[in-house]
Amino acid sequence: MKRLPEFVASLAITCAAAAAAAPAASPPEVFAPGVVSGPSNDADASFTPDGAALVFARDGAILLSERTPAGWSTPRIAPFSGRWMDAQPTLAPDGSALVFVSNRPLAEGDAKHPGGNLWRVERHGGVWGEPVHLPASVNR
Repeated sequence: MKRLPEFVASLAITCAAAAAAAPAASPPEVFAPGVVSGPSNDADASFTPDGAALVFARDGAILLSERTPAGWSTPRIAPFSGRWMDAQPTLAPDGSALVFVSNRPLAEGDAKHPGGNLWRVERHGGVWGEPVHLPASVNR
C-alpha cells in the first residue's frame, strides 16, 4: 500500500493527465438570441425530454416555445398563465407535468391571493390542463 504522500502525488499526476486530455470547453453562447433570450427578465428554462419544447419564465408569466426547422418559435404565454404572477417553472423529468410558483387565488373568485404557492399542471401531448394547488404539506 502506498504511503499518503506518494498516493497524493500519483493522484495529482493522474488528474493533470486527464485534464490535459480533456477537450477544451466551448465558450458560452446566448440561447436563441432575439427570440427566446432578449432584454426581458428570462429565467428558469426547462426543456421537454426530447428537446422539442421549452418552458421558461418572463416578467411574471410562463412562456412556451417549440423547436422548428427554422429555429425556436416566438414564445407565447402558456394557456394557464398570464393572469397572475407565475414563476419558476420546472418540468417533470418525463415532461408530463409542470410545477411552478404562483400568487393565484386558491379558488376561482377568491379575492385573497396567497403569494408564493406551488401549483402543478399536467401535460398530455402538447395540451396543458388546469393548474392544481399542491397540498398544504408543501405549501404554507
